[in-house]
Amino acid sequence: MSTSPGRSVGQTNLNVIPLAPEPPNDKSSAHLGKWWSIKNDRIVCNLCPRECHLKNGDRGFCFVRQNIEGQLRLTTYGRSTGFCIDPIEKKPLNHFLPGTPVLSFGTAGCNLGCKFCQNHTISKSREIDKLSELAMPRDIALAASVHGCSSVAFTYNDPVIWAEYAIDTAKQCHELGIRSVAVTAGYISEEARSEFFSHMDAANIDLKAITEEFYHKITLSHLKPVLETLVWLKNESETWFEITNLIIPNHNDTDDELKRICDWMFENLGPDVPIHFTAFHPDFRMLEEPRTPHATLCKAYEIAKSAGLRFVYLGNVNDSQRQSTFCPDCGQLLIERDWHEVRQYRLNENRCANCNTKIPGRFDLEVGSWGRKRMPIKIKTSNHHKSEDMSHHFSLSNDEKQSLLKSVCELLQAETKKSEAQLSDSTMGGVANRQVYGAFVSLKKGKQLRSCMGFTGRKCSISEAVAYAANRCIHHAPRFPPVQTEELASLTCEIWLLNDLIPVKVAPQLRDQAIEIGRDGLLIEQEKQRGLLLPGVATDNGFDAPTFLEQVCAKAKLPRNAWKDSNSKLSRFEGISVKGPFVACPTLSQSMTSKTFKTIRQPAYAGKFYPAEEVACRKFISLNCRIPVNKPPVRSMILPHAGWRFSAAVALRALMKASMAESVIVLAPKHTRFGAKFAVSPATNWNTPVGNVNVDLDLANKIVTQVDSLIWDQNAHSNDHAIEVLLPLLVNFEPRVKIVPIAIGRCTLEECVQIGKQLGEVIEQLSSKASIIVSSDMNHFEDEETTRKKDGQALDAIRSRNPETLFNTVRQHEISMCGMLPAVIALEALNESGNSKSVENVAYDTSASVSGNFERVVGYASVLI
Repeated sequence: MSTSPGRSVGQTNLNVIPLAPEPPNDKSSAHLGKWWSIKNDRIVCNLCPRECHLKNGDRGFCFVRQNIEGQLRLTTYGRSTGFCIDPIEKKPLNHFLPGTPVLSFGTAGCNLGCKFCQNHTISKSREIDKLSELAMPRDIALAASVHGCSSVAFTYNDPVIWAEYAIDTAKQCHELGIRSVAVTAGYISEEARSEFFSHMDAANIDLKAITEEFYHKITLSHLKPVLETLVWLKNESETWFEITNLIIPNHNDTDDELKRICDWMFENLGPDVPIHFTAFHPDFRMLEEPRTPHATLCKAYEIAKSAGLRFVYLGNVNDSQRQSTFCPDCGQLLIERDWHEVRQYRLNENRCANCNTKIPGRFDLEVGSWGRKRMPIKIKTSNHHKSEDMSHHFSLSNDEKQSLLKSVCELLQAETKKSEAQLSDSTMGGVANRQVYGAFVSLKKGKQLRSCMGFTGRKCSISEAVAYAANRCIHHAPRFPPVQTEELASLTCEIWLLNDLIPVKVAPQLRDQAIEIGRDGLLIEQEKQRGLLLPGVATDNGFDAPTFLEQVCAKAKLPRNAWKDSNSKLSRFEGISVKGPFVACPTLSQSMTSKTFKTIRQPAYAGKFYPAEEVACRKFISLNCRIPVNKPPVRSMILPHAGWRFSAAVALRALMKASMAESVIVLAPKHTRFGAKFAVSPATNWNTPVGNVNVDLDLANKIVTQVDSLIWDQNAHSNDHAIEVLLPLLVNFEPRVKIVPIAIGRCTLEECVQIGKQLGEVIEQLSSKASIIVSSDMNHFEDEETTRKKDGQALDAIRSRNPETLFNTVRQHEISMCGMLPAVIALEALNESGNSKSVENVAYDTSASVSGNFERVVGYASVLI
């Protein structure tokens, strides 16, 4: 089975995904359609505004919806004209999961008659059988998942005319955490509109012009239904949508028409719906028209901006400046695009990294890295394998379990390295071809869940099931960052092999009596909500049956008593668990040594937050401090990390007054959404304008091994300033210093205390003690008086040396001290290692001292512990 783009297990062809099939669906049969009525012995298709009247045997304008013996049938259900993995920017969608791959496909036919159609070979085709390959909704969803696609796009021809197929595919995608995208002209009836778009996470609507004359003559349709769809999407749906306007010379390219489109959008949709002006090239029945001049597109761009539209883009041309996203408030470049490739990304979740302005759209925690690649694939539905079925008493011997565990560990390691899996035993101990109805792979570090993904309800071989689950576990678990090779040796692996789903057929209020703890896993479904818990969840947490049912409802984001609701579908499944420490593969035992860490963390903010040249850095430091001698040692410092002109003088006061150990653990807040929640940098050193700062990899390895929550991950550090800004200052005073950079994301007090205790235990075990630097600014963006008051409360809490007091004080008084969580961890670690005896506030100031703005300031403090 193909496990991810670019590699495979065994001899399987990468681009043909063999799947356990849906129930047979004969290609000659047609799927019963929705949205139709009967009038005067003819079927009236109510899907789109055409309302085609069809006698028996007739097809609609779209050609794919047909009256077959008094029923409206969709003749292209399960038939695709081809599949290709594209960048999401090609749809085009610029504010929806940037940089991610999308599996794109279409069928035949169309309900418009555009004379310029660039896909006319399929949209106008009448040879459905010759063009199509069979691909059922579940096949498509699983193929998207196997190839690591974040979404599936219904495109090439308008998905409105094959809405039933698109909706069913979207449902299957959503079960696997994959989003759905409709690329459409929006020519859909009011009756069908709500159901169709309720299953679409995003859409690109092609607004072809703003005149009825254009629509009537060039597209053989009407303008009004399209405008109604756009207004409905804005006001009554949760679908993210963007608009495309293809500019055709001599038809819709006048200044007046472009201004009318932009003014209509601003008035009816507001300023935040993105519009893409794209270049026309001669095609189909408009071969005599010229290509769109670049100057015309630029003119449209300026007209849209002048009309108040905040997100305007050009397409089908090479114009990086006008294909990139800028903050509408501060003007900062947020997403730099080169054609369909994301080059730079400066969003923190959905906010500008510079001024915190919210950017409309749907943005994941990490930007994708698919680039501009276009990769055609084929999807093939296979026959059932004739091999052993899994009974309710399915079991594995101890030897079979150990072989399976080793094979899965080899798959997991290959996934982290993005390389081909070379199994030492291709039979997986003789169980590879046994049939299961699902599998999950989970990874834990101590008691902390690191990742868990899989599936249930589809019959396939164990080899297929665990390969798929391993791929998802490493790369695509929604709540976790991708697992790194360096982590594997410290993890425990658990594999669940699952039986088929068994509906719980008792009265809803008696369902708790039908569940056996330790035997059953649970799946609950209600409308679009779905939650699954493995059998081990109940035993690991000591749940009784009612509590287990409540927890699976919570997993589905349903009320906890929803299991008593007759509208909830409850199924149970049995499974067996294979569990053990990660089995080291031949090369893994070397992966934790310093030889494997080759990364150098290059400066990301030199020239922005501080000087980029060594001479300028050292001159700045010399003007703001002196180098003292015989400085007393301290175990910890809290230092600010803003731009040097604001905060460096405060930080230097502490660095002048005390010395640090040769190894310094730097705890910093995680300002970006990239990478792991708690991340230790695996780089060998961090480059600064005044020289490289080495990472103490031996100490870092001890910390990662003994602190359950911390993992190796450079992504969390690659574009964050909180540690980088301090290093030139630190190395100026401590030239031989070695650091352990640790980024801390949002977490609870309990998580902070656990990390702090375990970190303190590591420090206490060291032969030569390590120091801790906490990187933190104080209160942000309130007036001077309020900021000084709040910062005083936070500093008093730090002086108490009580981690809980600091946490509660900052939360209760709404103090936006960005490094509060690292400070809580540091206090707990110092208390645990017996190194917290006194606190001295060395210096304090606010940004107003430099900017002169007393209405919106940031506080800075340096503290010795």
